[in-house]
Amino acid sequence: MTPRATNFGGLTLPHVTVIKKQRTRLFLEVPLPGRAFSYRKDLAGKGLTFTVDGWIESADTVAKEQIDALADGNARILDLDEPWLQPFDNVFYYTAAPSWTNDTTAAYVGGSPFTVLANITDYMYFGHHEKFNLLSSLMSQAGSYAGIVWQYSQGNGAWNNLTVLDATMGFALNGTVTFTPPSDWAQDTVNSIGNRFWVRVLCTSVIAVATINQLLMNPCYNCTLQDPQYSMDPTIWDQANYELAFQQQENPSLSLGREFDPAGFDPNGFD
Repeated sequence: MTPRATNFGGLTLPHVTVIKKQRTRLFLEVPLPGRAFSYRKDLAGKGLTFTVDGWIESADTVAKEQIDALADGNARILDLDEPWLQPFDNVFYYTAAPSWTNDTTAAYVGGSPFTVLANITDYMYFGHHEKFNLLSSLMSQAGSYAGIVWQYSQGNGAWNNLTVLDATMGFALNGTVTFTPPSDWAQDTVNSIGNRFWVRVLCTSVIAVATINQLLMNPCYNCTLQDPQYSMDPTIWDQANYELAFQQQENPSLSLGREFDPAGFDPNGFD
């Protein structure tokens, strides 16, 4: 298997061979009088868990020290270097009036060309239930703009400028727009769609209007690293296998209800 360039907190993990992803949930089970089976209630999602397996050569023992230093309980961005990009949950085009165009289906593989920023009062919105760090566009018609500004949602209708590396040269070329997810990036509501991490783009001058055939993204996850496990000491052996467990810290898309309050529980209230 070709190692994947999995990155956590800015560190590219060495020689990754296997990545496992699991969705975990929080359940409440309560025995009910006169019934053979307990009542089971799905309270909420606990988020995704990831297991990353790989190996360290003796010459890379500094990597073990770097990995161990990241297991400090602090949440960081985990980029799994997914082998394929994914569609956004929502792609919206806003024009003054106000008027909204839903380009979500058009942006996916096999979609149809859609317009990007025809006027300086327009915005393009890109939303997903998970954070992301890359937008990949396949152009239908190259555009030309001045003063392009990228922004991200901070929640409660607040936006802040986003620093990006734009290989598309402002929707002039096929390519990617990449960035580091900001620490204060928060979910918000756009065009009545909530529970999304949003990025939007605008410009100060339109020279030629771009159209896009396809727009995809790379998801990433805010996680903590649990206690790293090693098969042996890499300072002694030529090669040591490792297993890293990551727990997602943001899982709003999985939340189905409020936390359970034992003091307020009434077993007679269940059917």
